[in-house]
Amino acid sequence: MNYADYLFLLPPNEHIKEKIAQYKQFAGNVIGSYPGMNATAHISVMHLYRQKPYFIKPFMETIRHGVVGTPAIILHVDGFQFFTHKDETMTIYAAIKPTYQTDNWFSGLKKKLKVGNQPFTPHLTILKTIPIDSFYKVWPLFKSQTYQDKFTVNRLFVLEKDSLNKQDRWKIHDEIAFR
Repeated sequence: MNYADYLFLLPPNEHIKEKIAQYKQFAGNVIGSYPGMNATAHISVMHLYRQKPYFIKPFMETIRHGVVGTPAIILHVDGFQFFTHKDETMTIYAAIKPTYQTDNWFSGLKKKLKVGNQPFTPHLTILKTIPIDSFYKVWPLFKSQTYQDKFTVNRLFVLEKDSLNKQDRWKIHDEIAFR
């Protein structure tokens, strides 16, 4: 492997994964099959593209100490929202309710991961970068839904895949448990 991509994510519990999978299937019944329809629910925190694999080992050692000291947190799902993208596509997601506590927790995690100040909206993706016509078919159905739930985030996964191999699938590279 010459170059690898790394995805840092927060996994919800099985109940939330199943619920998000149901919403993805519901959307698929309305607009048909779409990319990401079978993807497992998660909160993406950071994505490193085209890294030399030897880079990640010292990086992980640097961040591990801080991340291990991060306390677990309870996140609350509060309805659905959407993102509008510049390429005239849309993303529908289950929203994580922002609070003073969650904002500070994510801000602290981003510092420990050395993410910087890029904007960040924690969420669980349902439909990612779908065409606008598909969005207008399915959004009224999500907008009228009430979905409230909660789950504990108690670990960070780091996934890895070969950057240049389009057939490669994400594999777990590392897992860091929070305190």
